[in-house]
Amino acid sequence: ASQSDGGGGGGGGMLGGGTAAGGEELSPPRRRGRAGRRHDSDQELSDAHAAPPADLSPPRRPRPAPEIADGGSGGGGGAELSPPRRRRAGGDAESARAPAVVVKKGGLQTGAELAAELRAQREAAAAALAAQDAEEIGRGQATVYRDKTTGKIVDAKLERIQRREQEAKEAEEVERRARWGKGITQMDDAAAKAADAAHEMAKPFARTADDADLERMRKDQLLEDDPMAQYMAKKLAQKASGGKGKGKGKPARPVYQGAPPPPNRYGIGPGYRWDGVDRSNGYESKLSKEANRRSYEQSEFQKWSQADM
Repeated sequence: ASQSDGGGGGGGGMLGGGTAAGGEELSPPRRRGRAGRRHDSDQELSDAHAAPPADLSPPRRPRPAPEIADGGSGGGGGAELSPPRRRRAGGDAESARAPAVVVKKGGLQTGAELAAELRAQREAAAAALAAQDAEEIGRGQATVYRDKTTGKIVDAKLERIQRREQEAKEAEEVERRARWGKGITQMDDAAAKAADAAHEMAKPFARTADDADLERMRKDQLLEDDPMAQYMAKKLAQKASGGKGKGKGKPARPVYQGAPPPPNRYGIGPGYRWDGVDRSNGYESKLSKEANRRSYEQSEFQKWSQADM
């Protein structure tokens, strides 16, 4: 029994010290196939608890510590690597101009308390506005006008002047077109008649023998039995054409000298070559007949209406 126990102990020592005797593993190598992975839990656990592999990357160059002008926080590893922040020049003044905070009361309030709170808020807002810099908030600055399409600054005074000039040009164009539409010659004749009428109205009611206008009108009349009629007609035509003296100026146009032509609405006479044959469609003659008929009926109606008076 003792031998068997000793032998068993020796055998156990041999099994247990297979790796301890020479440091070499005497067991056959394990298979690394698909079927053998199920029983490798001991190896996986030993690999998991093994030391991590060494870092094979080249050593990094140490960074120089940044110089902080305003005194960064701490040194060593806790140094601040961000660039220094810029401080505003008027930081202290802005903090001094900070508006006073009005604390609002909550809960049920009376009317007087609410009015006082609102008054304090308005006073605080007015004080904050007055404490701000006039240049920053644009107090007292002139209004800048910009073009809606291009965004360029526009001078308001120059814009108004240009707009007035454009409106004046448009009004002048409208007046000119209206004048052309009515007829320039007709408007000039109407203006001459109005001026003549105003001149006659300014005269005294009675005319004397030495009236200059009356004497001029009598001289301009051409009588049929006047032996100087032909000469005066030529002279008046030459005067109307702008000629001065004998043989100067444009020659007078020839005028039709035959039988009196049929009347028309505009009083236009025929050309001097007209042979006396009316080749129109008769519209002017019908129009003149209709006008004469209406005038005759109007006069007859007026006579009949006044017959019993």
